[in-house]
Amino acid sequence: YQRRVRDNEQQRTTLTGQKMPPKASGAVNRKKIKVMVVGGKSLKAADRGGTSDPFVQLKIKNRGTVKQTSTKQKTLNPTWNEEFSFEIVDPFNDKLDLNIYDWDRFGSNDFLGTIEIPVAMFSAAGVVDRWFPISERNAKSPNPKLGELHLKVTYYGEDGQIPGDTPGGAAAAAANTQQANAFQQAAMQNQNAFQQAALMQMAMQPQMMPMMGQPMMMQQPGMMMQQPMMMQQPGMMQPGMVPMQQQPMMMQPGMPMQPGMQQQPPPAYPGPQG
Repeated sequence: YQRRVRDNEQQRTTLTGQKMPPKASGAVNRKKIKVMVVGGKSLKAADRGGTSDPFVQLKIKNRGTVKQTSTKQKTLNPTWNEEFSFEIVDPFNDKLDLNIYDWDRFGSNDFLGTIEIPVAMFSAAGVVDRWFPISERNAKSPNPKLGELHLKVTYYGEDGQIPGDTPGGAAAAAANTQQANAFQQAAMQNQNAFQQAALMQMAMQPQMMPMMGQPMMMQQPGMMMQQPMMMQQPGMMQPGMVPMQQQPMMMQPGMPMQPGMQQQPPPAYPGPQG
């Protein structure tokens, strides 16, 4: 126990930056939570008729007394509205443990699921009123087929007050909210600035047609269009070279004549040479 007290004081010193004075001998621990089990919905059916007789057991994990709700007969959507109180020794490490069972008249009760919630969640918010998803035992994530529990949990500090009810608590909560809003606004401004810079960069780049599906690349400014063939420049003939003359096209028998094409007459027979 003394080691736990020293560890708690060490952790509080780390979190707050100031060493907390040791608790006086015989001082009463006033830290506690009140848990209102409001109801459940879509619980697992354990009986043959497609219903269950659910009840909930609550405790602070690894210590404390187990407390239990009443049993609701033949329903998957029970309503309890029952409240339980638990003493909190270590608000940073304590966990609220809830186990849901189906009551059986004969034999052992059927396990329907579990919920484990860090007490730090309540100490930071003061009051938490929400639906909590139910999980399998030792599962890392909830199972939607097991349903949910509606809990309203109120945390009371060493001074017996709910965080946020006192002027200092309310100011701290408002400061945290303001800081979160400022962070979100700064993130949005950074995102907008990044988008504007990207648009400006795109506008400065030369306009280019998509490469896919285009027969040729767009001509860049200052570039000459490539000619399909080189034109013979005057004076470029090499000695001994004879210009190539276009040969008349030979028409094959039965080949249709193309428009604009004139058939060349066959060469005249020169006759016998003398």
